[in-house]
Amino acid sequence: MTKNGNLGGLWQSFYRFASSGRAGDEFWGRHILAATQSGNMLHLESVPNSKSQVVLELELSADARKATGTWREQTDPTGYYKGVTYEGTIELEVTEDGQRMSGFWHGKGSDGEMNTDVWELTKNDVEQPAE
Repeated sequence: MTKNGNLGGLWQSFYRFASSGRAGDEFWGRHILAATQSGNMLHLESVPNSKSQVVLELELSADARKATGTWREQTDPTGYYKGVTYEGTIELEVTEDGQRMSGFWHGKGSDGEMNTDVWELTKNDVEQPAE
């Protein structure tokens, strides 16, 4: 387990992706995710009233220093991707103090090609947006 034990709470989530429909330009997705931990399973999902919905289902290694699993995002229905759902796998390393996770996501883009890029999560004094 990490020094702080449970990884539950609010996390800032940032991931980078290239948009094939916008000449491969790179963008950052940002979300506030609420995490709950049960044993070695960690579930993170977008807080209420988020424009797009992100869910991570992660399994922690025995020492809680690695988290692997799946991700899914239903994009903002009024945004550029018009509510399309993307999904894939994710591999993260957890810092010893349990305050940061970073690694890579993998998944298919709208063009059907496999993509991979960075994903980082930070647990700090994140405030949940008012409902």
